[in-house]
Amino acid sequence: MSRHHDLKKRTSDLLSSLGGSRSQVATALAEARVTGTPGNAEQCPIASYLNAVMGAEPEVRSLLVGTRRLVLTLHGRRRPMRILMPRPVREFVVAFDARVFPGLIRQPAGSPQPAVAGS
Repeated sequence: MSRHHDLKKRTSDLLSSLGGSRSQVATALAEARVTGTPGNAEQCPIASYLNAVMGAEPEVRSLLVGTRRLVLTLHGRRRPMRILMPRPVREFVVAFDARVFPGLIRQPAGSPQPAVAGS
């Protein structure tokens, strides 16, 4: 298995492990104390989570989270790697951008975090 294929599989497995519904994904991220900014492909909770977990991956230069795909830019590779996210993660991203999970929205320092909500 190539390094790039292995990285793609590990990334897909990480995303799948977050849960089988958008609410389970939100709960997993809340339990990991991950927050993000709605509508920001580099600062959403999925991007923050993957940056924290994969930050030690020397190949990964950057990552962007869309509503359907994750785009990884790798050092030494001209074309980005596109990974279709599992349905629960895609549904979470859309719901998060619609502010369904206010407890996961990054607040300014010193502000209290609201409770995680949504279904």
